[in-house]
Amino acid sequence: MTLKRSINVFSETKNRLARIDELEIQSSINSRESAVLSALYVKDSRLDDAVTVLQTGIDSTPDTSEKSLLISRLADVHRRGQEFVKAAEVIESLIELPGGRSSKNLKELVSLYARAGIAEGGLKWLAEWKKLAPGSSQPWLEEAKLLVLDERIDEAIETLRKASHKLDGAPEIRSRMAEYYRDAGKPADAIEVYWGLYEDAEEVMTKMRWVRFLHETAQWTGGSERLIANFEDRHRGNRGSVF
Repeated sequence: MTLKRSINVFSETKNRLARIDELEIQSSINSRESAVLSALYVKDSRLDDAVTVLQTGIDSTPDTSEKSLLISRLADVHRRGQEFVKAAEVIESLIELPGGRSSKNLKELVSLYARAGIAEGGLKWLAEWKKLAPGSSQPWLEEAKLLVLDERIDEAIETLRKASHKLDGAPEIRSRMAEYYRDAGKPADAIEVYWGLYEDAEEVMTKMRWVRFLHETAQWTGGSERLIANFEDRHRGNRGSVF
């Protein structure tokens, strides 16, 4: 670290500590000041103090928007401390507030339970998330991920099959389904899905991506020669194609 940078860091630390002292000696602080103080505590690696000041602010403010802000900050602090279950519980309290049942909050909640390794905690919110985001593939992908986490890979595959049908064969859904077919020891089913993705791809680079996955899966099953023959047959049927 250069001398100039060292001086700047020292100055920033000094100013931060002075601001912390200023807020701490006040008899009471408002929601904005609670948020500021918690951020300063986090910067100073005082996560427990950040949690305390935010929880106090949440309990004392009757304003819904202020409470929502402080709850979101509290979830961030728990996440920073790798306390994913506590963060999820905080987001659940946010969801119970007026206007809190949003797709964004439900996505965050499911993600936190996934990071905590608690599949059932996230799965119970999936139906509601799907209703709030009917055209999105994300809830379906997260549901499949949680089912795999819960060692229910066949159910995960079936979930993705339903999602593919509902979302007009979204490539990200089918790609994940092929991945899980491979993980489940069903390479033939994975190859079938990859062929569909290859056929539907319009860009050359996208086709090349699916060719790579086809090749890798075929190698695994010892079917590389059959795959090459299949490509040759397709090329003869469409001479203008790159592949």
